Amino acid sequence: MSEAAWEPVSGIMMTTERIEAYGGFQLDREDLDEAVASIKADGLPMHLEHDLSKPLRIRSIDASVEARADGIDVLRFTAEVHPDDAHWAEALGHVSFTMTRPIDRPDEDYVQPDAPKISLSADHAWFSDDAILAAESSMRSAGIDRQLILSERAFQFGVVPDPQIFLSIAMDLITGVGSSAIWEGIVGL
Repeated sequence: MSEAAWEPVSGIMMTTERIEAYGGFQLDREDLDEAVASIKADGLPMHLEHDLSKPLRIRSIDASVEARADGIDVLRFTAEVHPDDAHWAEALGHVSFTMTRPIDRPDEDYVQPDAPKISLSADHAWFSDDAILAAESSMRSAGIDRQLILSERAFQFGVVPDPQIFLSIAMDLITGVGSSAIWEGIVGL
C-alpha cells in the first residue's frame, strides 16, 4: 500500500496594498522581501482559525514576491499539506498572516528589550497603542521589569482582522513573578 500524497496548496499572504482596517497602513516591498527571507530560513507555522492547538502539517514551503500589473507587490507561498490535513486546507478558503511591529514610543529613553521574557501584542485595528502600553504599564506596576516586556502592534492580513491578543511568555517569568502580574496587564485589554 502506498503512502497518500501530500496536497499542494498556494496562496497570497500579504500585499503592498493599503489596509483600511489599519487606517491605510501599507507594507513596502522590503517588508515582503524580509518576510520571504524569514519563511525560507525558518519555515512558517500554520494553524486553523488562529488556534495554536490546531496545527496544519505542511512541508516544502516556499515564498516569493511578485509584482502585479497594477504595481502592487504580492507575497505568494506554496507548500504541501499532509494528506490527513488536506480537507482542512480546502475548507479554509483563505489564509491570514499575522506580523508584529514594535510600538513607536514617545519616551526618548526607551530601549527595546534585547531578550524579552514576555511579548505582548494586540491587533492594531482593535487595540490602540495607548491601550497596549497601558497593559505594559500594569505589568510593570505588578513587578515585571520594563526590560523584560516587548509590546507590539499586531497586523493580521486576512479577510477581516479579529480582535486578537497575542502573548508569548517565558516559563521562568511565570514562576518568578506569577501569572497574576501578567493577568494584571492583559485584563484591561
